[in-house]
Amino acid sequence: MWYLDNRTPSDYSDGVDLTKNSSSLTVADVTTNMLTITPSNTYHGARIFCYASNGYG
Repeated sequence: MWYLDNRTPSDYSDGVDLTKNSSSLTVADVTTNMLTITPSNTYHGARIFCYASNGYG
């Protein structure tokens, strides 16, 4: 899952979900995910981050 930080790096709960702009491909045990966005001045200084899970635990 991909998120755009809402300029609060210490608070991940308010990130904007960008996952709808991504696609993934799984081959054997490897999953690759690609995010496609068009940057704008609105997001200047913001950070993009992802949450990944291996499905265990």
